[in-house]
Amino acid sequence: MKYAVIKNGSQQIRVQSGKSIWIDKIDTKIGEVYNFEHVIALNDGGKLHIGHPKLNASVKGIVQKHGKGPKLIIFRTKAKSNWKRKQGHRQDYTRILITDIILNDEKIDTIKSLNVDLEAIDGIEKEKISKNNINSEKQNKQEILKNNIFSEKDEEDEDIIKNIITSKEEDEEIEESLTVENKDKIEIDEK
Repeated sequence: MKYAVIKNGSQQIRVQSGKSIWIDKIDTKIGEVYNFEHVIALNDGGKLHIGHPKLNASVKGIVQKHGKGPKLIIFRTKAKSNWKRKQGHRQDYTRILITDIILNDEKIDTIKSLNVDLEAIDGIEKEKISKNNINSEKQNKQEILKNNIFSEKDEEDEDIIKNIITSKEEDEEIEESLTVENKDKIEIDEK
């Protein structure tokens, strides 16, 4: 079994090609290649190579995603004084898919040699595309809603305008009838 032991920060992690690992957050974009230069030990399938303190080897991986770990609660108290402090913490992590293990510029292990589908790599692109599709779908839905709202408002406005027009016509008729009645009253008062 081919594997390597890498040092990342204060951690020593055993890695294999085709496996994903979680490490402390690194500042890289999703889909970029990240290179681990500090390889402590490496097993090439038959012989174990151990570095003093490191080997002339590297491990390459592709950044799959960034995330946060589980929530930790830090609760401190002091006895007999009613002093309490509560604090939460979530550690930032980066998930990396290991693609190549290289010793002395020679590939010891790759994803292709393990016959692993590159779905994990394709998944990254699919995530990006699906995020873009989701964003475009949201924008389309928002536009449709706006159009529907405007069309509903337009219909409501048309109804209001029709009501105003009909009410104006009714008002004119009422005014005409009032003027005729008023004329009659005025004529009666004059007599």
